[in-house]
Amino acid sequence: MNSYGDVNADLGDPSSGGDDWLGTGGRASARASVSTSTMAASVPVAPAGRATVGGARASARVPGASQAAPPGAASGRATARVSVGGGRRPVGGGYGGPGGPGGPHTGSISRFIEQLGGSSNDPRARKRRRINIIVGAVSILGVLLGASVVGLTYYSTTVALPSDFNKLALTSTLHYGDGSEIAKIGSENRVYTKIDQIPPQVQRAVASAEDRKFFSHAGIDYVGIGRAAWNNITGGDQQGASTITQQYARNAMDLQADGYARKVKEAILASKLNDKFSKPEIMEFYLNTIYFGRGAYSIETAAQAYFGKSVGKLSIAESAVLAGVIKQPVPSETHKGFDPGLNPEAAQDRWRYVLAGMRENNWISPEEYSTAVAKYPVTKKIDSRACGVECGLSKPAGIILPYITRELSQMKDPKTGKALCTFGQCRDALASGGFRITTTLNPKMQAAAEAAAGWGSKPGDILRNEPKNLRAAMAAVSPETGQVLAYYGGPNDNTAATDYAGLNTRDNQPLYTADGKLNTRDGKLFGAQVPGSSFKVYTLAAALEAGYRADSRWKGRDRRDTDGRVINNAGRAASCGDSCTLRFSTTESYNVPFYGVAERIGPDKVVDMAKKAGIRAMASQEEDGFRVQEIANMEPSQYKGRSMFDNHIGFGKYPITVLDHANGMATFAARGVYNKAYFVQKVERKNPQTGKFETVGGARATPEQRIDQGVADDVTSILQGVPRRDGNTLFNYPSAGKTGTWELNENQSDQNGDAWMVGYTPQVAAAVWVGSDEKKRTAIKDRFGGNVFGAGTPAKIWKQFMNAAMQGKERREFLPPANVGNPDKKGDGNYPSPCVFPPFCGNGGNNNDGDDDFPSGGNFPFPTRPGIPTRPDDGTGGGNSDGGTDGDTGGAIPDTGGTVG
Repeated sequence: MNSYGDVNADLGDPSSGGDDWLGTGGRASARASVSTSTMAASVPVAPAGRATVGGARASARVPGASQAAPPGAASGRATARVSVGGGRRPVGGGYGGPGGPGGPHTGSISRFIEQLGGSSNDPRARKRRRINIIVGAVSILGVLLGASVVGLTYYSTTVALPSDFNKLALTSTLHYGDGSEIAKIGSENRVYTKIDQIPPQVQRAVASAEDRKFFSHAGIDYVGIGRAAWNNITGGDQQGASTITQQYARNAMDLQADGYARKVKEAILASKLNDKFSKPEIMEFYLNTIYFGRGAYSIETAAQAYFGKSVGKLSIAESAVLAGVIKQPVPSETHKGFDPGLNPEAAQDRWRYVLAGMRENNWISPEEYSTAVAKYPVTKKIDSRACGVECGLSKPAGIILPYITRELSQMKDPKTGKALCTFGQCRDALASGGFRITTTLNPKMQAAAEAAAGWGSKPGDILRNEPKNLRAAMAAVSPETGQVLAYYGGPNDNTAATDYAGLNTRDNQPLYTADGKLNTRDGKLFGAQVPGSSFKVYTLAAALEAGYRADSRWKGRDRRDTDGRVINNAGRAASCGDSCTLRFSTTESYNVPFYGVAERIGPDKVVDMAKKAGIRAMASQEEDGFRVQEIANMEPSQYKGRSMFDNHIGFGKYPITVLDHANGMATFAARGVYNKAYFVQKVERKNPQTGKFETVGGARATPEQRIDQGVADDVTSILQGVPRRDGNTLFNYPSAGKTGTWELNENQSDQNGDAWMVGYTPQVAAAVWVGSDEKKRTAIKDRFGGNVFGAGTPAKIWKQFMNAAMQGKERREFLPPANVGNPDKKGDGNYPSPCVFPPFCGNGGNNNDGDDDFPSGGNFPFPTRPGIPTRPDDGTGGGNSDGGTDGDTGGAIPDTGGTVG
């Protein structure tokens, strides 16, 4: 029974003789002999809105006269009263106490009736008293019946059946790409199930437990109402006597207040429901509304919670378990309820009662009854850590919800042409709309990302033994489709968790405006990280697109920028002097050449290339700090020149997000084809008429050739040298990548604040960032006190993730370089004279002085082929670098991440 009182006058077990079912069978009133020396009587109190065990009232009568007992003696009658909703006091019937001889009576009507005959002990007076009581009771009953007729007539004509009474809040679910669940979203864990998908034995078990006349009455149990009315008239508690239809009416219309008016309204609505809908329809409404405990607000979620299976697979015995739970699904102060995990003995008694009722009504055969009652079904253990609704959003994968809601607001229902949800209200729509959303996340890769980038909470985490101020974030994107395969923005252990892989807002400001653009007006956005040398990938591509070749030469020695600040190579002397090729400058991660590139082609060209690759937001430096700009929606004229981004963009001064960086790498992996990163693969919504899910939205890859294939192939060719040089190659798979490091701040340029590793294979692109808490930016150091560089901790995370993500995938090779560019287009560096006689050029004709292409100020080997290096990049060269940079103000950041040679 649930919160609406017991509907049956006799709920005893027919097979056991009846009265043994007082505490567990749902009896509205039970009689039992008690000792006259005993006063205690108790009835369980259910939580608010739930039924009490054994009905709303249990009374114990003992033989004895009604005369007053002397002080200290037991009353001839003991009564315990409990309200249906809980919260009222138990009322004792002891001498001098409320409801007892010599004490005040609870009900004013019962007090009036008792006073009709006085209190004389004379036999004739007692006879007159009995006659007066009968006459008074009949008179009062007539008045009440007349008032009831008037009241019922009034309510029947004025109380309307709400048009949306059956519009339930349906839980939405987020799923990985393989269909496994990430989280439920909603206030109530409910999955709506049509009646034809609910087996008959489930429906009959519920009727046996809650309303055995359900299939025959007109929605109201008049006998039960009469019994409750008499109890209330004679001083008892207010009782419900609610049928399944009445219970549903109460839940659907939220009739929670106590009082006769509510009960009359409930009955009228139940009668109207019975006239409007068939019994199967009402049973369907009920089973998708009632609470079963364990966070389940529907029969389907209850079947999953108790048995780990769908309702369609429940046996007769299992159906009886769930039906028995409805009476009191959660413990109260006085009773543990009927969840078998909390109160197995009472649950089994209730279960037998339900099965007996099914047999008595011929809803199951004798053989089915014998089989079902032979063994109590095994239920799932109660797990205090089990996730009902919303809690799944506290998983690391749950942090993607803001991306989900934004993508939903941009999708249109194929039938109506309207948006699936209104912008800014999609979160609420998910909480009640019954959506099933399949995301792009690959569960294996997501687990690999969490294992590699986790903040040290699990054994094997790379950050486990590292300083607690370190934070890591990463994202992985499919180059072929743009699907986000894995996303880790942090542990996401609370609803206010910062997403370190994407953008966040302060002061509860919306991330996007109503027109779908980033909310950049108030400077409340944060979450972008300084990319350092990892951004040089875009500067390199911009140079190649501008016609400069990979072997074009650029100055590498320290210099000053236009404002007089020193630009250096993180404290290193460039081994190539002022004649550094783009290829060598990239693998060695020199800053000065890339400053020269930005100066020569313009910072806006570098921004253009980053946009083409997939960088949608970048923070510009303002007087009060960085301010995020949505460059994806900007015209080039808005950032042309140095007003927003200066030449320091060439070596990664301006913050971007981890997700965008991963998307950019995916574009190069796809040979210049851009696929916008997305999270929603498919959106389904349950059709209320059929009970089946229908596809109402989803994303499709929209590939766009944004970068010339030759440019992308040359970039990939150069970037393959970085993992080889730093010892971060993948197991059995070719890879391309770039590291990056940035100083803590201008005053602490000898300490690092951001470190990156980005890279890709033909199938997966990933970006990894390591930094510190955004609220208190601190130096990032390892457990030994050394600075964290890109080729250190971030590269370890990237390598571990990529090896796991690539496991089982076919080996694909990158295409050879295209050697794009104009040989006659020169960089700002020194170009050597060609070597006419190689034996006399030094180093056997290959006098490169640490340069992987050409010597510094030496002679050009002869003969040569335009665009083809004189020797393959073998990963050797001067410098002891991890590819990290660099303060942009001349601060020295020594590279100690790894030695090659």
